[in-house]
Amino acid sequence: MLFGHSAQWGIFLTVVNLNPLMELDGYYILMDWLEIPNLRSKSLAYLGSLMCRRVAGKSQLQFAFAIFGIASFGYGILAGIAVLIIYHVKFKALVAVFLPPSGAEIIGWTLASTMTLLILHRLIAGLKLKVRRAKTSRRVGSFTQRYVTRHER
Repeated sequence: MLFGHSAQWGIFLTVVNLNPLMELDGYYILMDWLEIPNLRSKSLAYLGSLMCRRVAGKSQLQFAFAIFGIASFGYGILAGIAVLIIYHVKFKALVAVFLPPSGAEIIGWTLASTMTLLILHRLIAGLKLKVRRAKTSRRVGSFTQRYVTRHER
């Protein structure tokens, strides 16, 4: 019985480790296979430039950045929601041993919200959404235009 649970956890951890949307082995394997360093940060930055309409031209690399950026952002949102729910339930149960239910509820939501905000902050910071002034907007050569022209030569 114990061996069966260990094997299940081993398989589960292997699958989680090979997920390319988390910065674990699967992400680094994908990054090496595509030969694009910092794939996640570049994809999220491209997604942010799409949102601000600072993208010039189209290429297959931009399509790959868009797909991976959307998948990575969506996975991050789902991870944030899962952390919010799991942390709330686990910490509430843990703190309820020492505090009254209302105090445990408050601490559970506070810790869960803090963890979720940290995850979402990292995602949003990765989008690099910066408002540019009108004077500098002429020279906004877009992130992908610089990256793509440098790597498509």
